Amino acid sequence: MKMLRDATPAIGDGPALRQMLDTDSYLFFPGLLDRDRIAEVRAAMLGVLEADGWLEPGTSPAEAVASALAEPERAPPTEHYFTTYDHIQRLQTFHELVLEPALVDALSQLFGDPVVAHPMKIARLGVPTPERWTTPPHQDFPILRSTVDFVTTWIPLGDCSQELGGLKVLRGSHRRGVLPRLEAVGVGGSGVDHDPESPEWSSADFSAGDVLVFHSLTIHGAIPNTTDRIRLSADFRFQSVTSPMREFMLHPHYCGQIPDYDVLAEGWTSRRSIEVPPEVPVVANEELGPTEPQLVTVDTPAS
Repeated sequence: MKMLRDATPAIGDGPALRQMLDTDSYLFFPGLLDRDRIAEVRAAMLGVLEADGWLEPGTSPAEAVASALAEPERAPPTEHYFTTYDHIQRLQTFHELVLEPALVDALSQLFGDPVVAHPMKIARLGVPTPERWTTPPHQDFPILRSTVDFVTTWIPLGDCSQELGGLKVLRGSHRRGVLPRLEAVGVGGSGVDHDPESPEWSSADFSAGDVLVFHSLTIHGAIPNTTDRIRLSADFRFQSVTSPMREFMLHPHYCGQIPDYDVLAEGWTSRRSIEVPPEVPVVANEELGPTEPQLVTVDTPAS
């Protein structure tokens, strides 16, 4: 697998960041975020997992060794999974990662506009699991059907070797445009036609503080976790404040199976991480577009 190209030298140069995204389908920023800040979020999540019995008794919580109660995020997840996911989604410190200045500044440069994070944020609890339950290669746009120009930031919450089950992206794949959504086994239950043997698959041995950014049309998927530990990571999505956002994105991930933010955020000192500015156009939940992307170029017209 190719190693991800470091986009750090382009920070401060919006056109250069856009050119790199259009070439590679991703931007990789090693060490963009403070390791201590990541450690704070990781410790809070591990505290939940320990309390809920997901960590092996007698081991250090910092090692995140999975117990027999640790459950993969199946499609769909079980009630047991949702109980712990509810507890994770109540963590203010997790949600506030989207406010980190280094992250917001880099993405604002990329868009050439102020950006906003989708309030719907995803926490991944990647337990050791057979490959069939691993997130299959897919695009984010066909699932969300919001503005086509949003990006996903994948943030490992701790050091993450490929054996622990990091993320891989298919370089140049956004140029195929919007692909038909296929049913697939694994997290999300969605996939796309792809070449699993392509030499353009790219990944890395990630460290705490690294950030991987990719366009909504980029084909990406997880690498199987072949260790005995739980891989913690976050998926945060950002878009320009001038682009429309579908109403359901204002709510938590798996809202309905877990409570809405009026319950999850009880006791928080601030709700800024789950609010959107008034200038963001919020639209009903019918599918949007797609429209032709402005951040990247495609070979196949949107359909």
